[in-house]
Amino acid sequence: MQVRQGTLEDITGVMDLIHRVVPRMREEGNLQWDAHYPNPAVFQRDVELGQLWVASAAGIPRRPS
Repeated sequence: MQVRQGTLEDITGVMDLIHRVVPRMREEGNLQWDAHYPNPAVFQRDVELGQLWVASAAGIPRRPS
């Protein structure tokens, strides 16, 4: 697994993951995230602050932006 600082190009993939995970989180009673949060602006700010980190595993291709 590789962990690296995220870039603006990673936001689309991060949002894809968020959209897949949030329904399961809510089913399990975790109401931390919803349809409005987090959003791309949140992750853009994280990139600007150097606070977005992403991980990728070998054999799992990066989704194109």
